[in-house]
Amino acid sequence: MNKKKTILILLITLFISQLFAQSLNFDGVDDFVEIPNSSELIQDKITIEAWIRQGKTGTLQPIVSKYNTNMNQNSYSIVITEEDKILFGVYESFSPDRYRVIETNNRVAETDIWQHVAGTFDISTQELNIYINGVPVPCTLLSGSSTINSIYQSTIPLLIGNSIIRDGTSFHFNGNIDEVRLWSKARTMNEIQGAFKNELTGKEDNLVAYYSMNVPYTICDVLDCNENENHGTRKGIAGTNNTPQYSDDTPELIKKACEVNVNCFSTSNSNLFADVEAIEIYPNPFKKSITLEFDKSLAKRKIEQIRIVSMNGEIIYQNRTINLYSNRIMIDVNTLMIGLYFMEIKTLDKTIIKKIFKID
Repeated sequence: MNKKKTILILLITLFISQLFAQSLNFDGVDDFVEIPNSSELIQDKITIEAWIRQGKTGTLQPIVSKYNTNMNQNSYSIVITEEDKILFGVYESFSPDRYRVIETNNRVAETDIWQHVAGTFDISTQELNIYINGVPVPCTLLSGSSTINSIYQSTIPLLIGNSIIRDGTSFHFNGNIDEVRLWSKARTMNEIQGAFKNELTGKEDNLVAYYSMNVPYTICDVLDCNENENHGTRKGIAGTNNTPQYSDDTPELIKKACEVNVNCFSTSNSNLFADVEAIEIYPNPFKKSITLEFDKSLAKRKIEQIRIVSMNGEIIYQNRTINLYSNRIMIDVNTLMIGLYFMEIKTLDKTIIKKIFKID
């Protein structure tokens, strides 16, 4: 990737993250984010962080978990209990049961208020800690906890907003989650306090996964701004959302751009900025209609699909029957609300995505 394209990608990423900072809203019915299993996601020294805004109380609400007792696949989890306490645990084995779990002594999870939650574990000291807004809170080691020698290398996906217990019951988070971070060390209080009110660049030492939720529509769906690129996918088929929805409700943070050249922003293969010179969209900003004009190299390929997608991932316009009698296509967009959208043009071998703006 040449220097000019790298700078362009960083500027566009910063523009989106600053003007369109997002979180994910979960409906509490079946919404969750699934991240495929990867070795980087299981470390014997670990910190899990997230900003949360709980929507309701009185039910078990998973924040981040690699936990499915129905499949005997437990590595770690951090959840809100029915009493609005925070529970954080790490697990080694099932036969015999070997785990280490702490729970806050008091109710700490609030409703309709943004809070930063962090859990840390250091296998060398066996120390577990829970932090709320950067402050360590008193916790109790749960009965049955013991010394563990490692964290179980589960093969299940990492889940945001979901976990499954032994009888197959699935619990779901209700509310908003933002800024999910996984680290390969037990971060200190000073380290947590020094960074929890800031977004990250993705290049921080010991950071193994980072979901800022700031890019509401990319090829990667829920982008991992980290060299490991463990990107997530929003899931859910019922409830009010169908899938977790991007939301403008966010904690107040110091904004930073993702400085990792992840494949979601690569200029090669099937990606966000491929062949941007091969298509012109005008007028942009637009009012009632918008025209797509293809150069000869792109017009010769079969255009499989054209879509317009909103900031929260909703498909506003879709056309799978495309006949290129000329190298131009005009789309009526008069009914769109004012705002930013993404235009996706899919050919046989690549996908091109451009930002478009609807004005009065």
